[in-house]
Amino acid sequence: MSNSKYVALRGGLTLSTSPLDVYPGAIQDSVNWFEDTRGGYTSVGGYERYDGQRAPSDVTYYIAQFNNWDTHATDIIDNTTITVASTIAMRVLYTDTSTADTLLAVVTYVDATTIPEDLDTTPLSWDGTSYLTSITPRAEEDNDTDLIYLEAATDYARGLINVIPGDGVPAGHLQIDGRVIAFREDSGVAKFYKATSTGFVEGRFGRLLEVTGVTAGTIVAGETLDSGNFVVAGVTEWYDSGGTSDVTKAWLVLMPLATANAPPTGVTASTSGGAPYTAASVLQPISTWGDYIESVDHNFIADPAANAAWFCDGSNLLMCYSYEYNCIVPVSANYNAMAGTQATTVAVLDDQLLYSTGTGTFVISEPGNPFNYGGAYGAAEIGVGDLITAMKESDGENLMVYTKRGAKKLTGSDISNMQFKTAGGNTGALHRGVQKLDDLYSFSSRGVTQLRRTEAIGGYLGGAVSTEIAEAIEGLSSILTCSTVYPAKEQMRWYFSDSKFLSMTRLPTEEGLRYSFSFGEYPERPVKSVSTGVWPNGAERTFFTSDDGYLYEAEKGTSFDGEAIYSYLELQPNHLGNPALDKSYKRVFWEAKSNGPATLTLGFLLNYGDKSFEAKDVESFGGRYVYDQGLFDSARYDSASRSRSKANLKGRGFAITFTLDLASKFAAPVNLTGYTIQFNKLGRAKS
Repeated sequence: MSNSKYVALRGGLTLSTSPLDVYPGAIQDSVNWFEDTRGGYTSVGGYERYDGQRAPSDVTYYIAQFNNWDTHATDIIDNTTITVASTIAMRVLYTDTSTADTLLAVVTYVDATTIPEDLDTTPLSWDGTSYLTSITPRAEEDNDTDLIYLEAATDYARGLINVIPGDGVPAGHLQIDGRVIAFREDSGVAKFYKATSTGFVEGRFGRLLEVTGVTAGTIVAGETLDSGNFVVAGVTEWYDSGGTSDVTKAWLVLMPLATANAPPTGVTASTSGGAPYTAASVLQPISTWGDYIESVDHNFIADPAANAAWFCDGSNLLMCYSYEYNCIVPVSANYNAMAGTQATTVAVLDDQLLYSTGTGTFVISEPGNPFNYGGAYGAAEIGVGDLITAMKESDGENLMVYTKRGAKKLTGSDISNMQFKTAGGNTGALHRGVQKLDDLYSFSSRGVTQLRRTEAIGGYLGGAVSTEIAEAIEGLSSILTCSTVYPAKEQMRWYFSDSKFLSMTRLPTEEGLRYSFSFGEYPERPVKSVSTGVWPNGAERTFFTSDDGYLYEAEKGTSFDGEAIYSYLELQPNHLGNPALDKSYKRVFWEAKSNGPATLTLGFLLNYGDKSFEAKDVESFGGRYVYDQGLFDSARYDSASRSRSKANLKGRGFAITFTLDLASKFAAPVNLTGYTIQFNKLGRAKS
């Protein structure tokens, strides 16, 4: 008698559960798939190099038609850039003159807004004899030729995107308000660059100006000096070698407004507000970059011009990047004693800036004043008792300070009422391994652990959430490089120096949150620095740097920077209710959602791999498509197409295991949601 069974795909990587108890829709092995909050498993998106210019995946090809070509006066040549009638610029990829008196040109890098709507009735002159009569996006009807043209167009756009200028491995990058800043040394000199629509633009370093002969409180942030060449970003106290403040002296944190890099010294002048000073010395202490960039965005005075990223690199002082001035300045608790000081991690709590010092202490600024650290105004330096690996604001009232062994909770508004309490004695973290998604999640030698708010004593409950994959993550703590959070996906990712990454998706259930894990890989492209930010248009975007000098955007496009994405999925064995009985397997129907066509290769194993069978292709068609009624059923779902693809099976066994491979440069992410298997029950299992 024929039987059928539907299996929803869920559960993620499951390694510790007995083969007889494990859910058959869970994962036994995979690369570049993750469990989706919308259901099923989704293949990862691509990544593309980025410098602010047009993304390769945002570029397509056009077929441009020129008439009267037999009498044309000016040639159009492959691999050149032309402009028609001073209106439409385009890159010519291929030309074809096989049609009588006509030239067909495959072109790309066209600004669609420059194409006249009446081009068919009012052609544009190319050379006074031949005219452009039409230009149509992605007009090739043959699928194979269409992909050749599309690849040529994206390859051209990709070739225009530059590496981060300089040499060596980039130190990293940061995001702030829809802007990406990349850091790299050039011949041993620290430099940074803003990504723009025309490529990378170098930024500038501010200066520290030591001034004497001042009256306390007369120079304020926002004033200018040196005939308007510099703006005062901060005014800080001047301390002698014994730590005593001298109110007749100060350090001014300056950002350049003109071409001058530094103000003159040895002169007596006044600020734009009329405050007199004598310029004693000028410093710029940042010479080389550290090994990473860690940042937090915060505007301490609610002034658009004060929008800033506060960041550290593990080697230098804490630093501030100004969005308004595309400028970096150093931040220190004492500019008279900068030698040997460093910032290793940074955070903001209750309008106070905090940074750890590379030991077991961290420094807290005055409330609302990130350039001042005078203890009389609520600033402090606090010891933890172990090397600080991370600091994360947890709920607006508390800061979680991590070491490798545990976590402590810091509460209070300033030094007068701050308290430290242990929040998770065994919930430690590796450097750059903590992310916040409502609760706090960290990666350590224990695996992935969680700290969540409770009503219990101490206010937080900690514990491991990755026990199901413990064997797979053993040893990874020694090669962790960085991590990020994808709020829209309810997902976190931890990256490792072997080019792999671990994804964890939070999924709500009736019993509470469930955590689904899987692995991905960017072959030969280890992620060194990663960040996710929400841009002004509401888009969530993730960028990373690797060791090849490029800045990349993740989850962008359908390829790994022009190379095919390989995704592999091996599900857990399905005993179909009874591991003691053999079954004869007939066919399987796969349900998938995709925004474009994709061909997956289906394989299946019987009896835990004792028997394997020839792989078959199954199709997922996206967009508007009419399916063959004998093979496919389709229904519209969230603007993507849900398809049902059939594959015939053969063989006898007590358990069946499915594998699926997807390798493509052009396939958009595919979401597999489940399968229905048809089978006959036989007698007692012979294997």
